[in-house]
Amino acid sequence: MSYRFWKLVAMVLVVALLTSGCEPGGTGGSVATPTISGSASSSETPTPYQTPVIAMVPIVEPGDEGVFMMGSSDEELQSTATLRTDRDYDTDDEQPLHQVTLTVPYSIGKFEITNEQFCTTMNWAIDQGYAMVSLDELTDATGQVLLLGLDGNAPGMKRQHGIVVNGAHIEPAEGKEDHPVNAVTWYGAALFCNYLSELSGLEPVYASGEWTWDTAKNGYRLPTEAEWAYAARGTARHVYAWGDEISELYLHYGDTRPVGSFDGTERDGIPTESNASPFGVYDMTGSVWEWVWDWYGRGYYGESPATDPLGPEVGDDRPPYHVDEPTRVWRGGGCLAGIGWGYLRIAKRWSSAPGDYYSETGFRVAQTQR
Repeated sequence: MSYRFWKLVAMVLVVALLTSGCEPGGTGGSVATPTISGSASSSETPTPYQTPVIAMVPIVEPGDEGVFMMGSSDEELQSTATLRTDRDYDTDDEQPLHQVTLTVPYSIGKFEITNEQFCTTMNWAIDQGYAMVSLDELTDATGQVLLLGLDGNAPGMKRQHGIVVNGAHIEPAEGKEDHPVNAVTWYGAALFCNYLSELSGLEPVYASGEWTWDTAKNGYRLPTEAEWAYAARGTARHVYAWGDEISELYLHYGDTRPVGSFDGTERDGIPTESNASPFGVYDMTGSVWEWVWDWYGRGYYGESPATDPLGPEVGDDRPPYHVDEPTRVWRGGGCLAGIGWGYLRIAKRWSSAPGDYYSETGFRVAQTQR
């Protein structure tokens, strides 16, 4: 049997012991059955949760369109040819440069989702029976869908930097409350959108299991890759979200900083430049890589619809990391990408399997405007 199965068995045994009331000389008690339907157990008093406030920035207003060029031209790639090249640094998937028209009105998060926002929403979901902490992971209620890596001692690119386990719940590590959440899977980002929608009195947009998107629903969602790209640089052809120059005045290398830290003001005695996009959206270059809705298509730009593209029907793999396994798109670069590397270019694309995560994977939300 799978490792995850035995982890789930171990978690069930722990829950049974905790809920039985067993102590030396005690009489024990019954084991509570997790509530999967979405309502808290009637024998428990639900914890009141304050709905996280998500600052949203309108990108395409109702009645308007967003028209821009997506991808990279030969000239743009030649001008950045001195940036780092290695076996992973491929730019073929950024071409051809093509015009995209966005007709669906939408807004996007001004900042990436923070540890505080993620924990509040996921703890609410845990209390509804939607999710659970299973050893060093946050999973859905079945224990089969991985949402977040929680191992703060994991090697290298799998380490959780901002969230710790507190019993059956999770909480931000001290001083990391307003840092972007990291080590999130695509499933974790999508289900966060559903949970936040329900907590906010909105309609969840994703059907878990099939992982389809009901575009008629009004809840939070992930931006499409095209929506992300337009929010990141609009009609400008800059290398980065803010322009063509880059330095540590615009972003930090090595670890995360509180979202929106690089706003042109002095922070803890350190001057910054604003890294906002033309729409006023922060941290779209650096910080964490951001999951978007789309499956990854290596040649998708050559066949993408000109209007409101949603990505291919199924994703390409990414050897040697994901062989014969479909992957979903990341955008934006991460804090472990050096300033001289091409991974921070706003046009750069990356991907991984939706059930996988890395220390640099986070996300921001979007919402269709009705």
